[in-house]
Amino acid sequence: MSTKVQQFIELQTQVNNLIDTTSGPTDQLVQLTGELELLGDSLNNDEIHEVCEWYNSRQEIEWGIE
Repeated sequence: MSTKVQQFIELQTQVNNLIDTTSGPTDQLVQLTGELELLGDSLNNDEIHEVCEWYNSRQEIEWGIE
């Protein structure tokens, strides 16, 4: 997994966790979503495919599909 893909997944996880634990948009959430958007825009096709494959495999694990 490329470094940018790892960073994207980690940042998305942070954003998701903040959304789950806060009642509205905090300064930190706004900042992280901005960073996530910029990082996402910088991913090339191969990196986007890596992200999609990672999320797909996580979803299969959560749903018990193997």
